[in-house]
Amino acid sequence: LVLVIVAIGTLVTAIIQGQIWGWTSWPTVMLFVVGGIAGVAFLWVENRISYPLLRPKLFANRMFIAGALANFCFVCFMLTSLFLVPLFLNFVLGASPIEIALVVLALAAPIVVLGPIAGFLTERWGPKPQVLFGLVMLVAGSLWMTTISVDTRMWEVAMPLIFYGIGWSSMHGAAATAAITSLPQDLAGAAPGGFVSVGGVGAAIALAWAWPRCRCRSLVV
Repeated sequence: LVLVIVAIGTLVTAIIQGQIWGWTSWPTVMLFVVGGIAGVAFLWVENRISYPLLRPKLFANRMFIAGALANFCFVCFMLTSLFLVPLFLNFVLGASPIEIALVVLALAAPIVVLGPIAGFLTERWGPKPQVLFGLVMLVAGSLWMTTISVDTRMWEVAMPLIFYGIGWSSMHGAAATAAITSLPQDLAGAAPGGFVSVGGVGAAIALAWAWPRCRCRSLVV
């Protein structure tokens, strides 16, 4: 537990401060080195104890890795947007709380509507097409997000979030299904925890990357 706290804590700190100190500054480099060493030590220990926090054998399965990485990407895209978009709407466009809520609702609406349909399609055609389509939607939404400026109207901010919602509804359940059902029975119980843990690391990295960019643009006062 101590090793994983050190690994994630130092890496997150390096990502946050590296954007301020510089990526090649010695404090940033040392934090990455310490985090990498702690991460390797954590995996080494996990391979040698009877009741590990995270079963390293999970990552010997290619389908589990693919599903977990898809979840990692989804969490990075989603949390970065959910963190930065309301701040942008409030501090740059001057939107009210109600207007911000309506824009963010554009993310939730496709999930509510398309979630059951995505489950049916996954059962019919398998998880791979759903995951690929979801990733395409996330990339499309992110490319659209790069066009946002101070002159952007609120409905134009909502559109990329609709793409994210479509991507989430398509890929999240499918990625979990692909990751968990591909494992042998003795690993199936540990699979959900490993899948969620990878997403949690993605969440930490996404927010670590987003916060200094937000602060440097004076969006937070």
